Amino acid sequence: MECSDLFERGRCIALSPNGQFISTSMKSAVIVIETETSEQIYSFSTPKPAKSLTFSPDSMWLAITFKDSDLVRIYNMEEGRVHTDFHCGPALCHGVVWAPSSTHILIAVRFFVQVIIYSLDENAPVSIIENCKSMNGMKYSEQGDVLAVLERTKGVDYLNVINTASYAASDRIQLPTVDAAGLAVCSSFIAVWDDPCERMALLFTAEGTEVGRLSISEESELGVRAASFSPDEATLALHGFDGSVYLLPTQSDADSAVLDHDPIIATSCRAPVYQEVEVEASGGSTMSRYETVAPPLSLHSFSGNGVSNVAWSPSGTLLATRSESVPHAVYVWRLSSEPVLVSILAHSSPVRTVRWMPDVDVLCLTTSKSPLPGSGMQNSVLDGGKSLFFWSEQGASVVKIAVSVQDRVFGGRQERPFVIEEVVMPAVGSDLLLCDSNHYTVCSIKEPTDLFE
Repeated sequence: MECSDLFERGRCIALSPNGQFISTSMKSAVIVIETETSEQIYSFSTPKPAKSLTFSPDSMWLAITFKDSDLVRIYNMEEGRVHTDFHCGPALCHGVVWAPSSTHILIAVRFFVQVIIYSLDENAPVSIIENCKSMNGMKYSEQGDVLAVLERTKGVDYLNVINTASYAASDRIQLPTVDAAGLAVCSSFIAVWDDPCERMALLFTAEGTEVGRLSISEESELGVRAASFSPDEATLALHGFDGSVYLLPTQSDADSAVLDHDPIIATSCRAPVYQEVEVEASGGSTMSRYETVAPPLSLHSFSGNGVSNVAWSPSGTLLATRSESVPHAVYVWRLSSEPVLVSILAHSSPVRTVRWMPDVDVLCLTTSKSPLPGSGMQNSVLDGGKSLFFWSEQGASVVKIAVSVQDRVFGGRQERPFVIEEVVMPAVGSDLLLCDSNHYTVCSIKEPTDLFE
């Protein structure tokens, strides 16, 4: 794996889905850099510091929102100019979501008084939905053929199912929820989960017909934290506040399954357990690597806040999960007739990122720079935040990002290690944008499978 030089970044940073451009904010400007050459190709002046930068799925447009402003500015990346300036009104702009087709953008007004559907072809709003629930309450399917928006009006929840061919009309379905918390969308189904105290989720067809009501175990004090569909849309995963993942079939009478994150690894466990350990490196320094640990063993556990990460592999045959009750471990499952635990990855620090590479079933993890509370590792020099952790069915490996940064401080500069705070992946390819608080680097992986040789 090869990494580029370090570059300074602003408060906001974005990688285009095709991997060709990096955009970052710099005071009252936004710059665009070509990833391959690291050369600046555009510098856009802005009226205020940027709050968010969002590339369209086709990488042809860049949407910018601004702090304490109602302005959404959209740049044409081919021509390097402003395509439109749209003002939301006095309630200010909260955020934006691109349609997968890149022809429309959803603009959420602050406090979600409105969601404005804006057409780039017509250069004007084509529809407005009142009283949207939240950013978690407006989602497109991956193909863009379905748009669902949660609405709450006079204490009642509604599901708006919108025809993306015209955006002209929608089905508005009253929900039996107490206070709908979020939704998941695919081309065939829409899942809506209720307030955590209600322990309920609803399943609808993409046309808005209710086909099922799903419940978390009554033994759990709280219900659903989030939900996601498998790539083939045959399975709905409910991410429970109780620390379990509930796998429910959407199209058959197949049995459901529950994935638990038991910190006690019994002798009967056949899945390899990879433990991060400290080893000596050249020059007297230390680095992390994985070692296989034989059960039985006990992982550190806490009273966490449910399942925070559920990541489906590109093939849909593997699932990576992380529970806040075992925050430093990732459990990897193979999905067949019955889910099988195939690996556990345990670390010295809480896991921060759980992502699959876009084109291959290779899992990428990062960890927090802070050691695990109560683990006795407070004085450890393991590489929390300084390494990338990879897993595939070939094995597991650790790659240290051994670079230093020079931070500007009063009277000069201060050197410190580069700490990975965010990993951004393009929609295709195997380049990784690694972000520190003030810097970034681009790491290229020619063949992801070479990581395990």
